[in-house]
Amino acid sequence: MKITVIGPGTMGLMIAKRALDSELSTPEQISLSRVRQARRATIEHLIPGAQVLTENVKAVENSDVIVLAIKPKSFSLVAAEISNALSKQTLVISVVTGIDIKRLETELDTQNIIRTSTNIGIESGVATT
Repeated sequence: MKITVIGPGTMGLMIAKRALDSELSTPEQISLSRVRQARRATIEHLIPGAQVLTENVKAVENSDVIVLAIKPKSFSLVAAEISNALSKQTLVISVVTGIDIKRLETELDTQNIIRTSTNIGIESGVATT
């Protein structure tokens, strides 16, 4: 399953790591986008073989699942970037706080959305969602 995480900070990176650990995806099927240069080495260490990208549109191409793990202030910009690149089958999972499901659907122009919240327990595989 091709999974793209936009915003691989602590939470986004741990979601990608759990997808890998639970064998939902291989490292080659995981893309991480909007990566700050300072995080690149950490990401490459935790998920060797994953694609580390800076272009969100390229990252979402052909993805089965998109995980939005960005700051709420970045949501509208990211939604405008990727909404036309999402296929009808793409599932979007949002862990963005403060953005309700209606706004997600409207700005991303899709209804294939799961809005969820997780906690830092994901780092050790004991989070509840």
